[in-house]
Amino acid sequence: MSEQERRNFSRIEYNAKVLIEQGEHKSVGSVIELSLNGVLIDAKSKLDQSQPVDVQIIIDEFSPAIHLKAEIVHHQDQQYGLRTLEIDIDSMLQLRTIIGMHNDDPDEIHRESDALWKTKVEEKNS
Repeated sequence: MSEQERRNFSRIEYNAKVLIEQGEHKSVGSVIELSLNGVLIDAKSKLDQSQPVDVQIIIDEFSPAIHLKAEIVHHQDQQYGLRTLEIDIDSMLQLRTIIGMHNDDPDEIHRESDALWKTKVEEKNS
C-alpha cells in the first residue's frame, strides 16, 4: 500500500484489546490506531509478515468484537500496520461508527467508505 493510499483514510487513536491468529499461532495485543482500511497494533509476540492474520478487536464487554482478516504491511519492533483484506458487514458498520464518532466531518467518513468500496471492487475485478 502506498503512502498516498494510507493517507486516504482517517486514522484515529483508539485503545482496545486485540486477539490475533496466524495459522496455529495465537497472540494478544492492543490497538493503537484504527481506520476503515486497517489498524495499527502493538502485538505481544512476533508475527510472520508473509502470512495474513485474523484479528478480533475487543471494543468492550458489551459490544461484539470487530472481526477482520488483514495483511501486515509494515512493522517496527512490536508495532504492526495491518491492511484489511476481508471484513464482515457488521464489523465494518461498527468500525465506521467508531471512526465517525471521533471525526468532526461525518461526510468525510461517507467519502472514505465510498472510496474503500470502489477500491475493493477494482481489486476483486483485476
